[in-house]
Amino acid sequence: MKKIVIFGGMFDPPHIGHATLVDAVLRFFPCSEIWFMPSGGRKDKRPKINDKDRFRMAEFFCEDYFGGAKIPVLPKTDEMEMPYPTNTWAMHERLLEKYPGHEFHFLMGSYNLSAIKEWWENGEEVFNNLNFVIFKEDGAPDFGLPPKSFVLPDIEVKINVSSTIIRERVKNGLSPLPYILPRLAKYIKEKKLYEPQH
Repeated sequence: MKKIVIFGGMFDPPHIGHATLVDAVLRFFPCSEIWFMPSGGRKDKRPKINDKDRFRMAEFFCEDYFGGAKIPVLPKTDEMEMPYPTNTWAMHERLLEKYPGHEFHFLMGSYNLSAIKEWWENGEEVFNNLNFVIFKEDGAPDFGLPPKSFVLPDIEVKINVSSTIIRERVKNGLSPLPYILPRLAKYIKEKKLYEPQH
């Protein structure tokens, strides 16, 4: 049975902070593969650019950061292919059907734990039945862990950056370097992604 870690998010764009989390999984959580999975349209958040460009950036991210990793880090379109709005429970059901014989573990930050039961679709089922790999976030409330959780050790290097900060830098004419890969920065510039619309 393959043990798969799902790292989902808008990744709009993916950045060095995301890379530190993948690195922590590679170091501390035994698994067969990590699937880097850009989100589809969610009720709480929509992507700022089209799926084709987001997935191309996910490919660059996986190739340039983790192309030589012993455990494969693979970009996947599965959630992008789902109808709007997507949610974690439906995503898990889809994965089990599409990939029989796989065991899925969802990577997420501790800040999101408190929202699962209250705000997520099928929140009780998600919290109690899904497998999680948790990274601890500074200042997150001690909500309690889902019953099927693995908590990553403290990450030595924490990067306080977000995709929102990077988009704002581009919008204001600043370089997104060094927070994203050079090939990603070049792609964003060539495609004029995140620039003000005239």
